[in-house]
Order: sequence, then C-alpha cells, then structure tokens
Amino acid sequence: NLFLPAMYVAITSVNIEVNRLEISLAAATSREGVPYPVFLETLLMLIVIDFVTEAGLRLPKTISSTVTMVGGVVLGQAIIQAHIVSNLLVIVVAITAITNFIVVDYQMGLVQRILKYFTVIGATVAGILGIAFICACLIIYASCLESFGAPYLTSMWPKKKQPGTS
Repeated sequence: NLFLPAMYVAITSVNIEVNRLEISLAAATSREGVPYPVFLETLLMLIVIDFVTEAGLRLPKTISSTVTMVGGVVLGQAIIQAHIVSNLLVIVVAITAITNFIVVDYQMGLVQRILKYFTVIGATVAGILGIAFICACLIIYASCLESFGAPYLTSMWPKKKQPGTS
C-alpha cells in the first residue's frame, strides 16, 4: 500500500534497468500517448483515488460502496481512453486503493495515504534508493517516538531476567 505507487515510479522512470526487457516494453507500450511524466500521472491518479475514497466515507453507508465502485470504474475507464494515464498505473492505483481498506483505523489509514506521497517523491528523486531512504527515515522517526512512556518500537515480549538479579 505504502510503497507500490513509488515502486511503479522508480521502476518505470528512474531504475528502468531493473526490469526485464519484456516488462519495460510492456510498460512503454501502455504509456504510449500519455502526455505527462510518470511522476505527474501517478500523483494525479493518487489524488483522484483519494478523492473517491473520501467521498465514499462521507456518503451514507447504503450508497457509499456503490458510488465508490462505479466512480472508480467510470473514472478509470475514462482516464485510460483519454490517454491521461497508462493502463499499468490504473492497475497499480486500484491495488493501492483496495489495500487502503485493510487498515481499519481511519487515522492510521490517513497517515498511510499521506506517506504515500512522500515515498513517490523519494522514488522520483532517487528511484529505489529514494524509497529505501524514505523507509529508513520512517523507521528512525518511529524509533524516536514514545507511547505511554515506552519506546514505540519496543518488543512486546517481557525482558528475560538475568541470572543473579532479583
């Protein structure tokens, strides 16, 4: 969820040599006629899918799933036919949108949706290395946090007592 759009940007625009030739050719073929660079089309699609998700959350429960599903399908088809984004990116963003609903807590899901943009920026600047840098920054930040007086990344298992101590 967090790294999939960034991996798409890194592999299709910065680290092209990582792919096999067939995959690179398929990605280039799906991008044929798309006027925007990979970074802008990914950003555009992530923003659109976040708007659809937020609209679904604010609608009544009886129609929200229908509106988000139909909205996603209609928007995806229209965007592909207008050659605004590539087919492969629509698949990547659809998988990302589906995995957004795995996170039950709204606040945590919102944090992930915001962090997605930072990982895409990191992938645009330095490719896979940029994604690794953003991941390292997130781990360093989480290691500095405290929750109820205990470090956030502390193990949940109790510490073993050393022999000879009480």
